[in-house]
Amino acid sequence: MNGRTGNFGSIGAVSGIKNPIRLARCVLDNSTKADKLGRVPPLTLVAEGARSFADMYMKKNQLIPPERLVTDEAISRWKKWKQRLETTGDVSSNSKYEEVVENASHNDLQDTVGAVTWHSRDGIAAGVSSGGILLKLPGRIGEAAVYGAGCWAQEAPKRAMACSISGTGEYIIRANLAQRIGDLFRNAWRNDSEEIDPHEILNRVVVNEFWHPARQKGEPEPSVGILLLTKEDDNGGITKVRLWCAFTTRSMAIAYASSENPKPKAMILRRPNQLHSAEVPVFITAITL
Repeated sequence: MNGRTGNFGSIGAVSGIKNPIRLARCVLDNSTKADKLGRVPPLTLVAEGARSFADMYMKKNQLIPPERLVTDEAISRWKKWKQRLETTGDVSSNSKYEEVVENASHNDLQDTVGAVTWHSRDGIAAGVSSGGILLKLPGRIGEAAVYGAGCWAQEAPKRAMACSISGTGEYIIRANLAQRIGDLFRNAWRNDSEEIDPHEILNRVVVNEFWHPARQKGEPEPSVGILLLTKEDDNGGITKVRLWCAFTTRSMAIAYASSENPKPKAMILRRPNQLHSAEVPVFITAITL
């Protein structure tokens, strides 16, 4: 999503694409071009329609046989989880769900990658890419491909924000979580609040819009991870950029770089032990770039 223009593009439920985020960018770029028949350009393309679009607009080296994207490790992991599912039986109840995820590693449960960026010339943008949940049903679309759910970016005079979100996709979609964060920032900007508190905005959205509604739906441990980039110009013309992270999981891996510190830094943020037993175990922190 382009924060300066509001343009958005996404794809989902498609295989055989080397870098799916590049195809999503093609959809975004295509949305800015006038159609000869006056048709409204799509925001999202899925399945065979997305593949056909890729055939028309992407470089051929981005189109590969689906089997090339499958590693031996992935096959082994899929067989293990499928066997657990068949052995466990119905996973609709919380107790059965807990049996399935018992002894799971981080590699088994996480694969979403999000990115947020700001450039003094080109503005702010956000993106997110995901392979989906374990043993997902064919055709399932997660938050990454849904407008307003997986990512959001917007600008205002002297201010900008962008966020990228991963986690329990269905509940993120229900809350339209990324756009909701943007709405709270826009309201604060409209009120010309000098002291906007991103920590309060993140905490409010995670607790009230995500955690409690998901728990009411029966989700035992709603998981969400949010990357938020904020940019502000003070009265002296100094630009301040911060990277915010909020998550309900035990850990969240991040990496970042800036023009002043171009060497990338990577780290795993871990939720403090005292939050493990909290009613809503959300951890929020910030890094000045």
